[in-house]
Amino acid sequence: MLLLVQNEIGQVMARCLTCSENHEETRAILQPIVDKFSKDPGAERVFVCDHANGMRNLVNSVFGDGVTVKQDPFHVIQRMTEKVSDRDKKKWLAKSLSEASYDVERNLRPPEMMATLFISAVGKICPGDVRVKDEWESSVVSNLVQICRGDLFVENSNYHEGGGTVSLYLNTVAIWTELTLFEFTTAQSSSWSKVPSQS
Repeated sequence: MLLLVQNEIGQVMARCLTCSENHEETRAILQPIVDKFSKDPGAERVFVCDHANGMRNLVNSVFGDGVTVKQDPFHVIQRMTEKVSDRDKKKWLAKSLSEASYDVERNLRPPEMMATLFISAVGKICPGDVRVKDEWESSVVSNLVQICRGDLFVENSNYHEGGGTVSLYLNTVAIWTELTLFEFTTAQSSSWSKVPSQS
């Protein structure tokens, strides 16, 4: 398995082939990056990963309490759609959940709106459309809890540089376990600070 650590615009800061996705191997790739973050007390440090609930304690033990752990929407959508058996309904659900996560300008929706649209989308999937009903229901509940808690939301999810815009949450690659780190100054929330690449 390839573990990647990327900064806010998708530049790889560290990478490592691992036998599994265990915390010991993940900690080894994160530890050298701790000093790469600025010590500016006005900067909010955000860690985006494919499994926020499973990574929260590890991230806090490595980076301290000053880092907020967030869930990337791509993996929420992927986990929901993989439980649907019909190909057309799976495609429809992926589109609906993407629309629930992002507005027309590709900004993340606020948690309340995201939760409402999420419930509406998954509510249109019939029990006969899912592979295992219990797994589906469990996934709906756990993902809804994350959405309501704000785990999928950051105020500004776009990075602007040199006239271009990169949507931070769209850099996730499905076949890799990704750990994305970025930070921004809350006073200048539209101006993101790059985390320097690891040499």
